[in-house]
Amino acid sequence: MHILFVTEKYDNPRVLKLANSFNTLIGTYKDVYQNDSSYTFKHLTISEKNTMDGDIHSYEQLNQILLNKDFDIAIVSMHRDVVVDIETAKKLGKKLFLMYWDTHLSAISSSLVVNFRMYAKTLHNAHVNNKHTLFEYSEFCNCIVTDYGYGEEFKNVYGVTTPQIDSIMKPLELEKVYDVSFIGSPYTHERQMFFSHLEKAGVKVHLFGGRGDNDEYLSVSDYAIKINQTKINLNLNHSDIQPHRKGRAYEIAACGGFMIATYPEVYRSKNGVQFRDGEDFISVRIDNVVETIKRYLDQDNERLTISENLRNKYTTLFTAKKWWSDIFIMEKN
Repeated sequence: MHILFVTEKYDNPRVLKLANSFNTLIGTYKDVYQNDSSYTFKHLTISEKNTMDGDIHSYEQLNQILLNKDFDIAIVSMHRDVVVDIETAKKLGKKLFLMYWDTHLSAISSSLVVNFRMYAKTLHNAHVNNKHTLFEYSEFCNCIVTDYGYGEEFKNVYGVTTPQIDSIMKPLELEKVYDVSFIGSPYTHERQMFFSHLEKAGVKVHLFGGRGDNDEYLSVSDYAIKINQTKINLNLNHSDIQPHRKGRAYEIAACGGFMIATYPEVYRSKNGVQFRDGEDFISVRIDNVVETIKRYLDQDNERLTISENLRNKYTTLFTAKKWWSDIFIMEKN
């Protein structure tokens, strides 16, 4: 099995912060198949606009590479103007997987179906200047969506988790030195509202990471350490546009952390439930988050039970090995 990966190089090119796909795609593939020489890969990166810092610099170059390179599967995370042509998708068929990390950018509703229909009509978002819609592509190739859905939601459109490097993202025997923490960019309206509300109530939220120019860079190991050192890991799921599923949930689950999250509906779809509210995590709103945090800070055993449920759900259904196995099944179907 030989995979061609094509991804953006940076999440923030101004300060050279590498894209998450280096970990979630290439990192997990290497971690799962590092001892099996029959699984190989080639990773090409897409240059930022007006730079040459990458392997692929144009729409034309990307499509030429996809049509001429030898591979069993190509997994492409399109970026800016460097996108896959519909004729290329037709020729490659199910060998081609297109990654959709942020369909919420075109969302108008909490309904998965409505959002996807809207996405089909909207060709531009903050990251990709699409020439074709998700549904146009899905007529010919696989569309992998990380922020909505569970399993095959529509023909060739799959809702998936964000895979984790399981040899690193795991429970660690560390002292809980933070009562409450949040890992990620703190800039959305929901996050600012919650942080301000908690601060006024005397609840300190420790902030780590983020994609901004001045945000602290965290390695995968750093993520695992911070989650394991925290009693309550916040996961705030609103994007300023619509609620959507963040990869943070799977980071917390892989590490066996205790998670409090907003908008629990993002873990449900017509195909089932990924994580169950009250069993695998606890959901909150702005009007009950303070009392909920104070309650669970005092309930060590209850936090442990719920975090073990979350970890068990992850190891049963959502490991990187299972994720890649599902990708290969999609290609064959």
